[in-house]
Amino acid sequence: MRAVLCFFTYFLLSALTLLGQQKNATESGGRFVVFVDGKAGYINRIGHIVIPPQFDYAFDFHEGLAPVKIDGMWGYIDTTGNIVIKPQFDFCRSFSGGWAVVNFGGQGEETGIWVGGKWGYIDTSGKYVVEPQFNQGYDFSEGLALVYIGGELTKYKNLRDVWIGGKWGYIDKTGKMVIEPNFLNAHEFHEGLAAVMIGGSKKKPEFMAGGKWGYIDKTGKMVIEPNFLDVGDFHEGMAAAIINGRRGKYGTVYGKWGYIDKSGNWLIKPQFRWASDFHEGLAGVKIEVKKLYREGYIDTTGNMVIQPQFEGAWEFHEGLARIGISHKRYIDKTGNIVINPQPEVTECEDFYDGLARVKIERRNSCKWGYIDKLGNYVWNPTE
Repeated sequence: MRAVLCFFTYFLLSALTLLGQQKNATESGGRFVVFVDGKAGYINRIGHIVIPPQFDYAFDFHEGLAPVKIDGMWGYIDTTGNIVIKPQFDFCRSFSGGWAVVNFGGQGEETGIWVGGKWGYIDTSGKYVVEPQFNQGYDFSEGLALVYIGGELTKYKNLRDVWIGGKWGYIDKTGKMVIEPNFLNAHEFHEGLAAVMIGGSKKKPEFMAGGKWGYIDKTGKMVIEPNFLDVGDFHEGMAAAIINGRRGKYGTVYGKWGYIDKSGNWLIKPQFRWASDFHEGLAGVKIEVKKLYREGYIDTTGNMVIQPQFEGAWEFHEGLARIGISHKRYIDKTGNIVINPQPEVTECEDFYDGLARVKIERRNSCKWGYIDKLGNYVWNPTE
């Protein structure tokens, strides 16, 4: 049970990122979630408690507000800890562009996956701007939000509670469906384009549908034809893509990755076993080195600037990137290891606003803390 709780706590701390929302350093308000004796509160950048641990769970601050759970329901607090939107939702996410997506009637699985219910949108006063009506809803990105219409919640083979048979579309801030739900899978907008899947099986979960990926603009026009087995989002003018290969279990794609421009032309030819989005001018890629797969970093011209030598290479944030299994160390843009946390640390997260979360997980406990860019604890790991 402790292992389940540990994973669930990790999900709650990381859910916004997993759901596609990337935190900007200026949005944290200098507040960082910590857990003490099973209650969530917030510290500042130097590790002092500024909002006492009192919530069942809590997420990070965005746009001056943070979701918190009290007595089984979710609401929002400001950076002083005052409740500004009373707990009334079964689940909610952070604010983005002045709106937040909230859920009624759903439930959290033990794995931390939120399923069921209906999703709608509120403003910063807590007033509904779009009534709960969608089977899934995501944050606004570049003025549009990705929503899921139709389908049914069911079980698929050994997967639990997945949506099958629906379609993805996009609403604007009036709640109007401006891009009709015609896609079996879709991403949020980045740099004016969104990746969408066309074709494939309606009888399988979206990540196993088997269609082809292309990109649409904000009018819904297909500007890059759906010719790709899988794609990433556009960052710094290019997106990772794979055109030839095969699909494995649960939608995993095997083949050669490269990078395309906004016309769909190859900027960096397909050659990598795996490729991440570009962040801060660099992207992580995987190649074969002496019959072993190793990861390094390329620049926007495709030159290998940090040689493949790591078992994992994540995106750069604030000049540092996580590397290795469980991303347990940090390198700078020269490839030098600059932070090597204590051996008891089992997992690390990206740096935001000068701090990074780290985890210590043992058989009977799971603790989270924060380190600074010197690798020093500003908050010793607590449960």
